[in-house]
Amino acid sequence: MSRRRPASVWITQILLLFTVLLSLRAVVISFQLCPISASEACPIGLTQRLLELIFAVVYLTLAIVGLWGLQRRKKYGRWLGILFWAGFVAVLLSSDGSRMVYHFILHGSHDLPKLYPREYYKDFPMNRFYPTHSGLVIDAFSTIFVNLLFVALAAHFSLAKTVRQFFSKQE
Repeated sequence: MSRRRPASVWITQILLLFTVLLSLRAVVISFQLCPISASEACPIGLTQRLLELIFAVVYLTLAIVGLWGLQRRKKYGRWLGILFWAGFVAVLLSSDGSRMVYHFILHGSHDLPKLYPREYYKDFPMNRFYPTHSGLVIDAFSTIFVNLLFVALAAHFSLAKTVRQFFSKQE
């Protein structure tokens, strides 16, 4: 009996593949711009470059093994997918936009310069500054909606009965 792959498994595979490709690209560009040997143009030391390389290799290995496990319906694939979702949600919630919106909601300040110094929000994502409160409210709702959407997808992938059945032993 063939079980259909749940949508959250497809989404996890697509996002995991996307992050693998982006991470691989970032590592290649990083080493092209700044080779391992330190120079005046690139003052990063050898130890830091090696740690970066080790982290990248470990992450890419886990991500590729997770993709393989998700494709082959292995339990380790599901657990690596859950680990991926936990990291993805943590990065999403700690982004500058999310932090600013949640700080605004929790502290109730209506004035951005009082929330953060000018140096912080002058380079806000996409160089946005809110001269009116309506722009901030619209951005707050869109940020909260996107965060809740990904949290719901992560919860479905982690807890749903259909996903558990999909990864159970085949008959």
